[in-house]
Amino acid sequence: MKKLVCYLVLAMFMFVSTGMSSAALSSGTFVDTRGHWAESEIEAACKQGLMYGTGVNEFGFKVFRPEEKVNRFQLAAVLERAFDLDYGNMRFLKEPKASDYYYDVEDEAWYSEAVLLCAINHIFAHMDAFEGDKEVTRIEVARGIHNAFGAKGISVPMIMLMPLYDDTAGLSQDDTNAMVFVSNTGIMKGSDNLFRPDDPIKRAELARVLNRCVELIAMNPVEAKPAPAVELEIKEVKSESELINIDLNIPVIKGMQDKQLQSQLNQLLEQEAVKRQEAITAEAELNRDYILTEPYHTYEIVSRFSQYYVTRDVLSFYVDYYTYTGGAHGMTDRVAYNIDLNTGQELALSDLFAPDSNYTEMINEKVRSIITLNPEIYFEGKMRFKGISEDQRFYLENGHLIVYFLQYEIAPYASGIRTFPVPLPAIPNRQDSSEAAVRHLVTEFGSRLKNVSLLATEDTVKNSIRENYGDLVSPALLGKWHNDVNQAPGRVTSSPWPERIDITAMEKLSDSRYLIKGEVIAMTSVELVNGGVAGRSPVTLEAEMIDSKWLITSFEYDDSITYTNKGFGFIFNLPASWQGYAIIEDEWEGQYIEDAATDNGPMLSIRHPQWTEQNPRQDIPIMVFTYDQWDMIQKEQLSVGAAPIPPRELGRNAGYVFALPARYNFAFPTGYEEVENILDNNPLIPF
Repeated sequence: MKKLVCYLVLAMFMFVSTGMSSAALSSGTFVDTRGHWAESEIEAACKQGLMYGTGVNEFGFKVFRPEEKVNRFQLAAVLERAFDLDYGNMRFLKEPKASDYYYDVEDEAWYSEAVLLCAINHIFAHMDAFEGDKEVTRIEVARGIHNAFGAKGISVPMIMLMPLYDDTAGLSQDDTNAMVFVSNTGIMKGSDNLFRPDDPIKRAELARVLNRCVELIAMNPVEAKPAPAVELEIKEVKSESELINIDLNIPVIKGMQDKQLQSQLNQLLEQEAVKRQEAITAEAELNRDYILTEPYHTYEIVSRFSQYYVTRDVLSFYVDYYTYTGGAHGMTDRVAYNIDLNTGQELALSDLFAPDSNYTEMINEKVRSIITLNPEIYFEGKMRFKGISEDQRFYLENGHLIVYFLQYEIAPYASGIRTFPVPLPAIPNRQDSSEAAVRHLVTEFGSRLKNVSLLATEDTVKNSIRENYGDLVSPALLGKWHNDVNQAPGRVTSSPWPERIDITAMEKLSDSRYLIKGEVIAMTSVELVNGGVAGRSPVTLEAEMIDSKWLITSFEYDDSITYTNKGFGFIFNLPASWQGYAIIEDEWEGQYIEDAATDNGPMLSIRHPQWTEQNPRQDIPIMVFTYDQWDMIQKEQLSVGAAPIPPRELGRNAGYVFALPARYNFAFPTGYEEVENILDNNPLIPF
């Protein structure tokens, strides 16, 4: 009887224990992650839907397999989830498939959608095969993450430092950039001075990496942009005869605001197709006897286009023209169109890069690096790739320039048209070109200030104003200066003279209006020789688009002085009474709540010129934080100063957050009203 009771008790205990374990596991716990160093990271990644378990073990418990290595299929899947990858600015006339990009993938597999979206966004290195079962290394993960941030247009502020690892010297430039990015953002770190770029990454480590990515994405959201209205449609032209079969898909542009320009572009596109059709038709007529007497020699022309890249300002696509005129096979000619939708002009390769950039060598290096991945499919010797040409063919995709080479140019016919994606720093848009135009306008205006001598007679000054400023300023501003030449800028002494305007900050007020902050730099012959500056006078300008031309509409000398810090990227406006101020460089110190570790950063104090130890005046301290530090402060995980409240933000730019110590949140004591008034006027302008 006692044995029976014991068996019953033991059975009840086993039933309760098993039931409790199953319940716990069904809520998301994995039996093989308990006590693992990445247990919390794995739980967080799974809760966010970034990763999943791999099934159950022989006892029916859920498992994650944290030490299992990750392959390319799996990496594609998690990157697609973490970055919410989509088509971006690409549009397709037929639904794309993963097999359009890689020959070794299926189109209905669990990984297919992720592989397709990664291909459209150029997440992985350019290859004909995806090799999905291949294990990925840490540097491949870093490269994929770096590419994904770029594909989504996510700009992450960070201090650009070269991490000191002993095993990264042999990395390519692309891989070095990726390593620097993930290291400086804290997404991936090395240990013992090693990054271990060629080590395979395990599932546990990947969970931590994905969590850091999602945190950064949340901290740096991308502003949603309206979808471009411009679309491409197909106009079909088909006919068959005993001499030639014609099957043309002609692009038709729809949705442009300028209907006249749209009509002109569509005429050009149709003319290209008609020209090719007429040429091959004429050739077929010349060879009529040959075509009719020889079997399988009917001429053929086919044109197809399946995708296009479109933004508010740029439309880029290509048309493949296949022609067959007898022989072993036909030939395909790819014709690319890169259209500025504002002007209708064709973009040149040089339009995509800064004037002083060595883009040709950069593209050549990228092409060579891709060729080394599959050298056997390219020509060697005299026919090898030697560099891009001045009229190199190209088109645009998400964040990338695609240079391409036709059959037989650098590879055999069987290799097909070879394409090479090259990351672009930015696709040109109207805002970029407008800002550049305004900068050029202000710079040109500044260079002419010394030509206008305000010491001359009134009529002479008026003529000089018109000659030097007339094509740069609005008619209203020119009229204002003509009515009162004393309000016009120019040269009031023979020396020093106004040499130029240095722009310190620009703010876009609207698509057709900019606010510009700057300094008129005064020079003498001494400064010209020694490279110094005789004086700086802060100015504020406005520029507007008037009759399709940027013109200066306002120019005012500021009744203040400006402290400009180019290292951290901000200007600070001060009243004229602070002329001769000093900058005291110091550090702020803080402590992390969880582990009591300390942290610090720069603090720049602006000190009044009349400050003395015997009669000190209140400084204006500016604390400089990285975004990571500022985020920890907001989460109350990093404490700075003794006050129970955090520092007070003054402003932020792409790299830093600027703030006042917490004590400046409280009322200012009597006698410190001047500093209070300065701070009330939002004096810090980041750039």
